[in-house]
This record gives sequence, C-alpha cells and structure tokens, in this order.
Amino acid sequence: MKSALLQYPYGEVFDPLEKICKKKGYSKIKIDPETGVIHATKGIQLFNNLVDIDVKVEKVDEQITRINITASSFKLSSGSKDLEDIEERFVETIYKFF
Repeated sequence: MKSALLQYPYGEVFDPLEKICKKKGYSKIKIDPETGVIHATKGIQLFNNLVDIDVKVEKVDEQITRINITASSFKLSSGSKDLEDIEERFVETIYKFF
C-alpha cells in the first residue's frame, strides 16, 4: 500500500481521482463517497490478467486529505514488485495532477 497526502479538502478529491483512473486506463470504476473508496479494474478478463486498484480517501483535517492506494491481481502475489510499481506510479500521477 502506498499513500499520498494532499492539501485539498476531502470533498474536492473524488472527481479528479476518477479522471486519474480513466487516464491510467482503468475501467469499471466504482466510487462510494460515503466510505471514501474508489475501486477500478484494468486488463483483460479473458486472460485473467486483471489488476484491481482500491483507493481509500480519508479526511485528516479540513484542508488535508490522505489517499491510500492498494493494487491487487490474481496473477501477482500481494506485495510483489510489479504491484508496488503500479501503486507508486499511481501516487506519482496523483501528485502531478494535483
């Protein structure tokens, strides 16, 4: 799991994060502002090479929001270097976008 801290209010983070998911090629994006979770999938199900990414948005205070990113896949074990790279690139994209 990788994290990012943003100096933006909690409510202003969801729309840009959805755009980031689309920009990175993720589809089937499910957003639940009530729980602060964004779930997105990337890949081809036929070949079972799907990569799921879960983005948890947490309010730290009125002007700071924490984002936790967790990538998972059927083909890659949890904590693998490939999944860590996916998480790291997603965090880098978040910082570039904001």
